[in-house]
This record gives sequence, C-alpha cells and structure tokens, in this order.
Amino acid sequence: MDDNPRKVSALDMEITMLGHYLNDSEKKLLEAAALSCPATRSIHPDIQLIVKFTYQ
Repeated sequence: MDDNPRKVSALDMEITMLGHYLNDSEKKLLEAAALSCPATRSIHPDIQLIVKFTYQ
C-alpha cells in the first residue's frame, strides 16, 4: 500500500497455466499477450504491476 491507505500502489498477480507442454517460445508469446492486453494497459501508470507466470 501507498502512504495513503486509500490508494493502491501495486497489484501483485500470479497467473498459473496448465502449460507443461509449452516450449519457451510459446510461453513468452503468452506472457507478452497477457502483459499487453487492454485490461493490463488500462492500469494507471503510477500503480506497480507485479506479475508472476507459473506453468504446471
């Protein structure tokens, strides 16, 4: 949280995919798509976006 308790300063997300069969190139493509989607881009630039991708 920010110094102001009513203001979000960061979003911490973990995206888990059943992708044990994906190669590194395919994983990078999916991660790039997730990070450039309209919902992700609509987050205010002052909010830190922390994204962790997990493949099972």
